[in-house]
Amino acid sequence: MVAVCAAKWKEYLDELDAKRPLSSIGDIPAIDRFTFTLDSYIDMYRYHKDLLQYNDNFNHYVTHEGVREEQLEEFHASLYSVDTRLEWMYEKAKEDHTFRTDIPREEFMRVTVHTMMTACAYYAGGFIWGAEDNRDYTPELLRIKEMILNYAKTSE
Repeated sequence: MVAVCAAKWKEYLDELDAKRPLSSIGDIPAIDRFTFTLDSYIDMYRYHKDLLQYNDNFNHYVTHEGVREEQLEEFHASLYSVDTRLEWMYEKAKEDHTFRTDIPREEFMRVTVHTMMTACAYYAGGFIWGAEDNRDYTPELLRIKEMILNYAKTSE
């Protein structure tokens, strides 16, 4: 299960890297990179629901089955480009001040990027209150994105 998840994420992230190479991080303001990241999760909801659902099941499996850290090495390696992007994006924001860096990077990522991914995964799996089968919830995800961006741009 770990190997399959690692391969699926690597495949998806390689596609994303082709659109926006790691080397391009310095070319745009951090807020634009951040917006691209949030948009990529919404695109996953629209075009790769299966990956979001698989990842959500993977997270539950890893958490509840007591998977050892060494078993996750391949999975973590598959996330190198996204982890690097997020780290570099945050460091760029310290220079260009286009989004808040007054809280630690890990916390910022949890309350923004990871919140967006979780919302998209729950919407993809239909795990939201009042969900209707086959309904497109993209407008609600765009509203969540707007809320996250407003938080990220706020310094207090």
